[in-house]
Amino acid sequence: MWELRPGIERAAHHDAFAGLFVSMHGAGLYDVRYDYLLVQVWVRLSLHYARFLASDGVIAPLASPDGAVGELLCRDVRSFALALDPYPFEDDELELPVVASVVPDRRDGSPEDFLEQLLAAGQTSSSARLAGRGGGD
Repeated sequence: MWELRPGIERAAHHDAFAGLFVSMHGAGLYDVRYDYLLVQVWVRLSLHYARFLASDGVIAPLASPDGAVGELLCRDVRSFALALDPYPFEDDELELPVVASVVPDRRDGSPEDFLEQLLAAGQTSSSARLAGRGGGD
């Protein structure tokens, strides 16, 4: 929001109502950006399980309610389980359902070829686990 301050001040100097409107718009943009970054963390965390089978890694940027930006450290603690730091949940460990299709690791000739392989593979169910820094041990 700091980068919006000069524009807010210019608008308020011109007209108090305009300054209020621009300020409220800036606050809305800030909230949307924060929410967007949080959704991106969840998307990247799911891809971390799907692509890297829950191995060690870092997901960034990680938005904080105070506006700070940090990193989410992921540590492989056992099969398909990650310890997260910082850990955002009240429960010591979470188990999340995962539905997957396992397809051959090969280059497909077209998107249709891939979809055919995906449909033929069927689905399997499993669980992904999240824990705090200690890994739920």
